[in-house]
Amino acid sequence: MLSGNILTEYAAGDEITIYAGMGKITRYPGITEQYFAFGAAPGGYQVGNPSLDPEEKYEVDVGARYGNDRIKAEVSVFAAGDEVPAPGRYVYITAKYDL
Repeated sequence: MLSGNILTEYAAGDEITIYAGMGKITRYPGITEQYFAFGAAPGGYQVGNPSLDPEEKYEVDVGARYGNDRIKAEVSVFAAGDEVPAPGRYVYITAKYDL
C-alpha cells in the first residue's frame, strides 16, 4: 500500500497563483482496533476485529492565491472520500483573507 500526494502550481501573473493537487492516504488499523477484547462500550462491549483491512482515502485540492504588498487572499476547494473524488463531491470550501 502506498500513500502520497502531488501538487502543481501555475503562476497566472505576478500576483495570482493557481494550484491543484491530489493524494492517496492509507491508514492501517491500530492494535486496539484489531485485538481489543471486551472493553466497556455504551450498550455492550467493544471487541476487536483482527481481519480489518487498511482504509484508503483519496483527496483533491484546487485553489487560487492572490497577493501583493497590501492584500493577500486565498480560496480553495477540497474533496475527500473512499473513492476517487469526482467534481461535485465537495467536503468543504475554505477562504482566507489577510488584510
